[in-house]
Amino acid sequence: MKYKTVFSSIIKPIVSKDKDKYLSQASLENLRKFLPDIDIDKNSDLLPISASSYIAGRANLNDDCIYNKDAIATHKLFINKYIDIDHSRANLAGFILNAGFAEFGTEKSLNLEEVHEYKKPFAVTIAGILWRTVNSKFTDFIEETNDPTSPNYLAASLSFEIGFNEYDIAVLEGDKKNLEDAEIVSDPKEVEKLEKRLRTYGGTGKIDDNKKLYRVIKGEIIPLGVGIVLSPAAAVKGIAVPEKEKTTINLANDTKNNDISTLNKENLSQSQEKIVKPIRKDMKITSLKDITEDSLKELKASTISEFVEDELKKANEKYVNLQSEKETAAKDAKDKIDSLNSKMAEINKSLDSIKAEHNTLIQEKAKKDAEDRYNQRMAKLDNTYELTKENSAIFAKKLKDMTDEAFAEYEKELAVFLKTQNKEVIAAVKAEQEKANENTSNTTNASVNVDNQTVVDNAVDGGEKVKAKLPNSSANEPTLKEKYAKAFGIEGFEIKVGRK
Repeated sequence: MKYKTVFSSIIKPIVSKDKDKYLSQASLENLRKFLPDIDIDKNSDLLPISASSYIAGRANLNDDCIYNKDAIATHKLFINKYIDIDHSRANLAGFILNAGFAEFGTEKSLNLEEVHEYKKPFAVTIAGILWRTVNSKFTDFIEETNDPTSPNYLAASLSFEIGFNEYDIAVLEGDKKNLEDAEIVSDPKEVEKLEKRLRTYGGTGKIDDNKKLYRVIKGEIIPLGVGIVLSPAAAVKGIAVPEKEKTTINLANDTKNNDISTLNKENLSQSQEKIVKPIRKDMKITSLKDITEDSLKELKASTISEFVEDELKKANEKYVNLQSEKETAAKDAKDKIDSLNSKMAEINKSLDSIKAEHNTLIQEKAKKDAEDRYNQRMAKLDNTYELTKENSAIFAKKLKDMTDEAFAEYEKELAVFLKTQNKEVIAAVKAEQEKANENTSNTTNASVNVDNQTVVDNAVDGGEKVKAKLPNSSANEPTLKEKYAKAFGIEGFEIKVGRK
């Protein structure tokens, strides 16, 4: 087709979104019975209201509920508390004058004695006033929500605000929401185990696919006030205001209409003649509410086009601003990520440097420990034996990489092979020799030789005996005694002959 257009209208469901059968039974007429008794003719700046604030004994959309007994005990504490717009305390709209009870679903009034016997849910109602002079557009909107012909019919409801310190957990199966059907968990330890599953604290709100968890407020409860909202968490609907006065007139003189019609007072006229309103060429549209069935008869097409064009410009500007904000947010996020990556790279670099330094320190310590062990072993050998340069060179080569266990075994072998070079043995031999020299100063060379041999034997026999595995030797190798005889023979001593 060459042209096309779109026709739109408002769709109203018979049953609410969550298919709760009770919501469709709400009655403004019953709620009006709770309206505060105020002379609105003398107090035209006030708008009396009444509504259900919450449902006791039943879980709301935020997975919260209150025991019936606690609702009864605290309902009067709502009196004198604030009424705000959408829970914004900066936008106060009025205050509460009274509180009561109503049947859940029908809003029929209940007295205190009746609710004391209640096991099933009931509504806690409030009555209060809104200040017209504070926000006249808002009070006009609330009145419009009572008009069944308005698109805003029943659009506003109450949402309560309370403070509390304790709660139990209710376990309900399937789509049940009433506390009378719940299993109550009140043990503090069990509540602590389950509270992480509550949606309020980021959980799924479930134990399994069939069992759901709800928070049951109890103990010391302080009602803080109520907010007027479009989407309440509780199963409540509508705010009642006084009905506008209506009058009935007889149009019998009108031959075309002999019926009795009900009209608003403001539309009455002393004349029954048809009034023709002039077309206003200068009429401006500031909102969609200005486009009505009557105004369409007066508006020029260009006026509507200008309004649509202005609204499109505003929408486009809003879209551009949102896109710009998204791009800015994305850039900021990228910059933060880049900065974090850079810092992470620096940290990794520092960590690698620390690791390298740590490895170097470990290697240096191992080297120093090896040197210390070597020096200690060589010192021990030097302190124990009279070593030659050749001996020291051989030992140094062997002791460098030798383990503690291997060195202990090696010491045992050295104790055998270096027995004649043991400083203690040499000292003992020397002492014996000096003693022998004193006792044999007048003896012959032959006797001296015999005595020297005896000294060596005594020194060897008196030395520390070390059991060690001797190396294999040939049959012609001299014995230890022969080695000592050779080492400490007569040629090695200076013999002095004479008397004392």
